[in-house]
Order: sequence, then C-alpha cells, then structure tokens
Amino acid sequence: MKKILVIVMLIFAFGCSDNATEPSEATIVGKWTRFYNNQKDDEDITMLIEFTADGKYIVRDEMKLNDDPIIEGTYNYVSNIILMTDENCDDIVGKYELVFRNNGVEFKLKEDECDRNEFMPGFFNKYVVTTWE
Repeated sequence: MKKILVIVMLIFAFGCSDNATEPSEATIVGKWTRFYNNQKDDEDITMLIEFTADGKYIVRDEMKLNDDPIIEGTYNYVSNIILMTDENCDDIVGKYELVFRNNGVEFKLKEDECDRNEFMPGFFNKYVVTTWE
C-alpha cells in the first residue's frame, strides 16, 4: 500500500509543470484602452487598440471611432513578446514585451522604429467597446 501511495505522489509531483499554471486569461485578443498624452500637441488622448484572433490589430482615437484607424496591421504574439507590423511604417517590425497584471497589460518597448512607439509603451486596461464595429 505504501508503494502505491509513493507512486501516486511521484506522479503528481513530477507530472505537472510550472508552465501550465500561467493564467488562461493572459491573452492579448480583445479591446484595450490607454490614456496617452500627445506631447506634440500637449493633449490627452484615449487610445483604443483591438487585437483580433486572426493576427490583426487596429488602433483608434476614442473620440474618432468612426474615422479611419490611426494604425492597423498584423501581429504575432509568442511567449509574452508581441511583434507588430503595419504597411504605413514600411513593414517595420516593432517588438514589445507584455506583462499581464490587474486586468490589464503593460507594453514594454524592446525595439520599434515606427511611430507607434510613441504610444504603445505603457499600461492598457481591458475595455469593452459597444459602438466600435
């Protein structure tokens, strides 16, 4: 009986990986918001960004939801690193590290020569947009 108990304990001890404990809600797919100060015009803007499940993203100004997007492109998200590309930046790839915490995600700039590096670094909160289609 002790041998069976030891075997079962070993299975539970070594059968589970620490990597499996990452929160399942740590996904970038969805709509996010960030308060941003445009230093060029010294105005506060609320930026909205949507990441779709098919690898696309759209960035908008909350006050201009029906206007054309500020930036749109594609992304690839792997192991807390997101690579963002859009054709308006000559397909320059921006690289950001993501840190999930408190119902939001922090974008940490690693490398990006595109204009999006002005507002992407920072903390974004999950946001539900009802009028944005």
